Amino acid sequence: MTRKALPLLSTLLLIGCMLSCTNAQYDWARWRGPNADGISMETDWNPAALNDLKVLWETNVGNGFSPVSIAGNRLYTMGNKLVVSGGDSATKDFVYCLDPSTGREIWSSSYDCLEGGWPGTRVSPTVDGSRIYTLSRAGHLYCLDANTGDVIWNRNIVEDSIALEPDWGFSGSPVVHGDRLILNAGKAGLALDKSTGDVVWKSELDKNGFATPVIYGKAPDEKIAVFSRLDLFAVDAATGRIEWTISWKTPYEENIADPIIEGNHMFISSGYRRGCTLIDFSGPEPVQVYEHKEMCNHHTNCLLVDGHLYGIHGNAMKEASLRCMNLMSGEIIWEKPFEFSSMIAADGKLIILTESGKLHIGAFSPDGYEEISSAQVLTIEDRPNTAWHQKCSSWTPPVLANGKIYVRNNYGDLRCIDVSM
Repeated sequence: MTRKALPLLSTLLLIGCMLSCTNAQYDWARWRGPNADGISMETDWNPAALNDLKVLWETNVGNGFSPVSIAGNRLYTMGNKLVVSGGDSATKDFVYCLDPSTGREIWSSSYDCLEGGWPGTRVSPTVDGSRIYTLSRAGHLYCLDANTGDVIWNRNIVEDSIALEPDWGFSGSPVVHGDRLILNAGKAGLALDKSTGDVVWKSELDKNGFATPVIYGKAPDEKIAVFSRLDLFAVDAATGRIEWTISWKTPYEENIADPIIEGNHMFISSGYRRGCTLIDFSGPEPVQVYEHKEMCNHHTNCLLVDGHLYGIHGNAMKEASLRCMNLMSGEIIWEKPFEFSSMIAADGKLIILTESGKLHIGAFSPDGYEEISSAQVLTIEDRPNTAWHQKCSSWTPPVLANGKIYVRNNYGDLRCIDVSM
């Protein structure tokens, strides 16, 4: 290489680094995005793009509800498929690594796993540097090399007797906290060494809830909010010691939406008319500020923006509405009839995917919701051997990353929608 080539090479490397850094700020490498709040920092995208729908690519990743995780130039997701080889057949979970711009498969990894009721995978792959962590509905926990898909370590937390499989399968995504991996497993959570999978601490053996654990507080006194089957627990992150508990029993024992934390307050909500509550945990004992049934989140999380909660009130496959509620007072500010949906937010816009596969984008504030664009992006078909309750199931939250929105349904149809400027 000549000396004249060095400045040009340095310039190209710098430009490449700048582009990489620019894109990285819009990565969505874990459940509910970079801040675990369902809100993207992306601003350079076109919310009117659905008026002239452009599907960049589509593929099928198998049954399930796993959202995509985006890190750099890689997309990770999961699904469950029936694999026939010779005269044998088996259902397997697949972990996929795709090119987020083209949908091209870079690698896939699989293991045997029954599809179960409401078939397929649930969690988001969690990306942590050069590793990703996945959890099956049946307790298969994997640490994979993010670049190759090679297994670094794996274990089954049910077979290892450190967790009981919940009725609808494990649904809370793995959370990386320092050198630990936190799971909603057992009565009040489970912490493993993220490098080895060894147990750091565990809670009483019991069926767990379906929410993803939420880390809060400041080092060295971080806590974990674990929304379990019958209770909300505040757990010491270092030791697993239960700091306080609020009983929260829901019909069918389904606590699904993640706790939302603002300062010294914690908000939880559940479906089946259970309702919601705001908890003040600033004192020696937690105090419920209010409790009512005006915000019932079945399995889609509220979004907290500037002191207001925006959420879907109602149950899947039933009447629902989009509501705005003042977090501190619990007052409903406005309500708009809406199909049951999942949603995220970006740049003052809601990105809403209905259970029948329609994508909506609209501006929102305490003054109301104003639709900007919408399009049917997924189809729910009457497929053979599909139970009635599995036909309306685009329940997976959409993901916005680098001018693209990714959507899927429970059949595993994954589509990439162009919303670039």
